[in-house]
Amino acid sequence: GRARETMEIIREAMDLPREGYAIEERLIEASYGELEGMSLTDIERDRPELMELRDQDRWNFTPPNGESLAMVSQRIAPFFDGLVQPVIIVAHGAVGRTVRHHLAGTPTEAAAHYAFPQDRIFRFEDGGEELI
Repeated sequence: GRARETMEIIREAMDLPREGYAIEERLIEASYGELEGMSLTDIERDRPELMELRDQDRWNFTPPNGESLAMVSQRIAPFFDGLVQPVIIVAHGAVGRTVRHHLAGTPTEAAAHYAFPQDRIFRFEDGGEELI
């Protein structure tokens, strides 16, 4: 997928073997359940009641048979608790939002509404965040 391709590009730019990385299952993108593959426009058209619920509380909104950002946050927390050295994480939006919450202390509501630039790198260190 896109995250894997991005990791391989990063590794190549760092003169590292393209395939010498691990996929951390806890950092897999959120499951959107019955909404998987639907755009926001599709959801607004076909499931407006779900968009209304999502807009009321993005952090805790759980798609039918899917995961909320709060659930993703709980899933990934043990990964960060076990870090002992710097790592490179390539992730999609939901995981990225929860990473910001865990590593930079971004409040849940702000993290839930954050629009990620697709062409930037985030560096997290000592509770701070830098956009490179």
